[in-house]
Amino acid sequence: MSKISADAGLRPGSAAWQEAGAALPAQRGFTTLEAAVASVMLAVTFLAMAGTFSSGMGAAARAKAYDRGAVFLEETMSSIAGQTFDAAVAMNGNRIFNTPSPANASQRIDIAVTPVATNLVAISAELWDIRRGQRVARLSTLRCRR
Repeated sequence: MSKISADAGLRPGSAAWQEAGAALPAQRGFTTLEAAVASVMLAVTFLAMAGTFSSGMGAAARAKAYDRGAVFLEETMSSIAGQTFDAAVAMNGNRIFNTPSPANASQRIDIAVTPVATNLVAISAELWDIRRGQRVARLSTLRCRR
């Protein structure tokens, strides 16, 4: 049983209080084990936050690239719409890159022109992410001879 109890009638600061307190172990700071556990918990927390930040930045970069690709695809389709029927048909099999040099391009558009009926063709454009080798989007439209 502890020397300090409510029934003993000890008052803080009295000689009896100090004598009874001397029997208790001293509590000064953290033990090495407590400090090590706290350090590990802190490190794990920071690593988790860094991983979340890193993946968020990657997702933002991919979204930005897809947005630029969508604009690139829209501009290409608008350009094809401005061509004559015969010029649009002649674009079958063309590859259009988002930079002047295909070696530096990150995206490309593959054009396919398929006859549907007399004086009617389907024009398909596929947007590709070259670095990932993935098709990102596909647009199709019909074009008739005017």
